[in-house]
Amino acid sequence: MSVNPKVNILMVDDQPAKLLSYEVILSELGENLIKATSGREALEYLLKTDVAVVLMDVSMPELNGFELADMIRQHPRFQKTAIIFISAVHLTDLDRLKGYERGAVDYISVPVIPELLRAKVSVFAELHRKARQLETLNRQLEERVLQRTAEIRELNSELQQRVAELETIMQVLPMGVAVAHDPECRFITGNAALSDLMGMKQGDNLLKSGDGELPYDIYQNGQKLQPGEFPVQRAAANRELVGTVELEVRRRDGQMAHVLASANPLFDDSGQIRGAVGVFLTLPSARAWKTYCAKGRSSSTSLLRPLWSMIQPGFFRSGIQVRRPFTAGSARRCSAKISTGSCERVFPCPRKKSRRPLPQLEDGKET
Repeated sequence: MSVNPKVNILMVDDQPAKLLSYEVILSELGENLIKATSGREALEYLLKTDVAVVLMDVSMPELNGFELADMIRQHPRFQKTAIIFISAVHLTDLDRLKGYERGAVDYISVPVIPELLRAKVSVFAELHRKARQLETLNRQLEERVLQRTAEIRELNSELQQRVAELETIMQVLPMGVAVAHDPECRFITGNAALSDLMGMKQGDNLLKSGDGELPYDIYQNGQKLQPGEFPVQRAAANRELVGTVELEVRRRDGQMAHVLASANPLFDDSGQIRGAVGVFLTLPSARAWKTYCAKGRSSSTSLLRPLWSMIQPGFFRSGIQVRRPFTAGSARRCSAKISTGSCERVFPCPRKKSRRPLPQLEDGKET
């Protein structure tokens, strides 16, 4: 779109000499000048062309200026087209009022002053040009809005699919996942595994119970933790990762489980805490460990490998200790002891031939 596109100016008069004089006067405006010698010819141009200003004589045969203006105003396209009357006879106030009622915007008397005619026509031509530019910009804006709306709708659809996939993954995970939905961690929900571990319904706030008493207690090193001391709350309060810690979940119905827990804070776009997320991995019982080991070398090795990969120096600092160093000669006789305050469990390791020594661990530290 050019900066100043030309507009069409229609000049209507039954005398060609007057049309020629109007053309000479208005040529300095640099607009498209169209000449018509009758009202009918003017109507034909109007139906084919977008006209900004109609400059017409009042006294014309067949259709005079008033009748032509009335017909122009009846068409929806020309409701706002500027009409300027040129009259060679003296017009009374009643005649002027009659012209305004039929849609005229101004009057010019003969003899025509060139500067006055150019000034009045240029004003209405510029108004028409700006109106058309605004219509074009609005149309382009509507197209862009429709395009962006379609893109946003597509992105929302993809986002909903990803959210549905994530929710499905959360439900089938064999480990517990907790999500705090506020900076103070007053509302925490868990997936199916964690809700079952805590003895609560999925979707319920893990920090509230219907009877006012939680169906579980959490211990660390034999000490009962208050809700504000849980890993998820600590991560949000300290704004930092809470490394792997060993916890004991004791339910009111007598069930007990040992878990490895870690938590990480969640931040919004401005860097403020908006919640936290925690992961809880249930450790196998001594009986389950012996059962897996009794099934054979392949199955016990496959179980030992992921457990060993989780045993890091930071994990030992959390309370898991090794009874004796791991060496090539003692790997077959090794056993791991998990200390949880008042109770301890011993897991005998499976037999495995290996010529490469395993990392030696003494007093809970890697050597």
